[in-house]
Amino acid sequence: MVNKIIAAWYKLMYHKSLKRATKHANHIKCTTGYKCFVLLFPKGYKAITKQAVKQLHKQKYFKKNVSLQHIENMSAYTTT
Repeated sequence: MVNKIIAAWYKLMYHKSLKRATKHANHIKCTTGYKCFVLLFPKGYKAITKQAVKQLHKQKYFKKNVSLQHIENMSAYTTT
């Protein structure tokens, strides 16, 4: 019973962070024109510009064989 409540709570929080991140990504796209990705990080979803993803990839934040194309495909939301 308690495990179901905790699981439902985390599901709700991740859903809220996804909605918040997509709204933020759309705001960044409208104001600056940058392409944004919504990626899942350990603390929830975050909206990140493509330039920031390239910088993280250059700093080897992601695993060894992960390319920018893989990151773009695994994003939860991508602005156009």
